[in-house]
Amino acid sequence: MRFILFFIASVSYLFVLFQFPLIESYFVEMNFSWSLSKIIPYLLMLIFAVLIAWRISHLILLPTPRAKRILKIGVLAGLMSLGFAIQPIYEGEFNDNITPAISDQLRFRNTDLVMVGIPGCNYCLASLDDLKQLKRRNPSMRIQVVLCRPNRKDLNQYRKIAGNSIRISRASDPNEITALIAGKFPTFLLVKNGEIKLLWPNNRFGTGAKDFLENQLQDSKQD
Repeated sequence: MRFILFFIASVSYLFVLFQFPLIESYFVEMNFSWSLSKIIPYLLMLIFAVLIAWRISHLILLPTPRAKRILKIGVLAGLMSLGFAIQPIYEGEFNDNITPAISDQLRFRNTDLVMVGIPGCNYCLASLDDLKQLKRRNPSMRIQVVLCRPNRKDLNQYRKIAGNSIRISRASDPNEITALIAGKFPTFLLVKNGEIKLLWPNNRFGTGAKDFLENQLQDSKQD
């Protein structure tokens, strides 16, 4: 019996540690905010790390209460350090990272969000999963993927992964759009009334940006 809680907490900690994307995706699918869905696995990791540290301090005989406290703190610090090493929080993950963007030439009709990508970009292809989740959570959100200089095979590859709910098209002015996004692929563009208003490079399109985007969509519905 003494080891049952320790065993359960240890298995749970390891499950959370190595199944972060699965847990996060589950709460996103349950319509929790993107930011909260990102935080929950870290909270679970902390809870199980505390339980492990507490049980270890009782399983190991130590001469003084102070020694037990030091052991608890050491185990907890070690487990959390391991957790953040394997599942780091990247800079800007929880900020909306708004960057204003203006283009006199580029227009996107019947579109709320544009992802600008290029052929052969693994990050662009991986971002399609986020776009599909955004579409599932917000069925009325009009999402378009614009590819710079693709061939037919590239377009078909994106269409196969994205499905029918996301429009895939060829950039009408690849030079202009590449200059706008400073050559960073993928980049995400917020569009209102056909005009580009904001942009996020891939490393800034975190949970905070997605929550901001969804809030903007809700606000535009109410206007």
